[in-house]
Amino acid sequence: MIVLRSLDEGRLRVLEGVEAVEAALDGLRGLAWLDFVDPTEHELHLLEERLGFHPLSIEDVIHARQRPKVEEYEDYFFLTVHEVNCHPGAAEAEESLNAEPPSASLRPRSLRVVSRQVSVFVRDSLLVTVHDRESQTLRQVAAACANRPSSLSRGADYLLYLLLDTMVDRYFPIIEMFDEQIDRCERRALSHSTRRNVLEDLFALRRALIYLRKVVAPTRNAIGTLLTRTFPAIQTETLPYLRDVNDHLIRIHEILETQRDLLAVADMLVRKSVEGAIESRQILPVRFVPLAGGH
Repeated sequence: MIVLRSLDEGRLRVLEGVEAVEAALDGLRGLAWLDFVDPTEHELHLLEERLGFHPLSIEDVIHARQRPKVEEYEDYFFLTVHEVNCHPGAAEAEESLNAEPPSASLRPRSLRVVSRQVSVFVRDSLLVTVHDRESQTLRQVAAACANRPSSLSRGADYLLYLLLDTMVDRYFPIIEMFDEQIDRCERRALSHSTRRNVLEDLFALRRALIYLRKVVAPTRNAIGTLLTRTFPAIQTETLPYLRDVNDHLIRIHEILETQRDLLAVADMLVRKSVEGAIESRQILPVRFVPLAGGH
């Protein structure tokens, strides 16, 4: 499915479907946002045939396992970012990306961090997003444009900022949940709960934290590239907004580093407790037998 959003005399115009969008492309004036949702092969052909994007960037769209990155082409740049969520392991990963983060009351070993690539093409007056299934992030951006159509008049780079800001803000509930889970594991370790269960939960938290760090670090590098290089499609007045997103990513990265240290401390506490329990079981009880009296 393709959705076209543009301004028509100050009002938001929304068109859906290949035929309607193709017919409108030639007459576009001003900024347009094309959103490709789970595109068909024919819809993907439009990226190259009608919009003139390079085959290599389209290949990165098709093989949606790319690290967050920025690539510059002749009259546009291509960006890949990842929408992230945390879900119960028994849930369907794709559906969970559109759900709210799970409660911290769930056991850590039942949680999984999942991500989905969102590919973005940015040209002076055009923003194109491509992704599988519905995206909660882009749904929020679309709602923001519906509430304030003037957002579309501020340029494709400002729309990109809205997308990145919304996406990065969705990381915070996940790391807050990590904080609560780590705190619970520390309390259980100190209260001598079943140590094997605590170790399993700590391992699951470490795995989830590493996964998120592998998304956050390259995303921060990609946005850093947008800030340190000159891109014709990025206006000077948009740079402070992008710097704000970068600041959020720096903060998230620092929190994840702190959480990694806290997990290491909790793991050490549990292992020392286990070692102490083993040593205590190895000390055999000594039975004192009174000496027999003389005759």
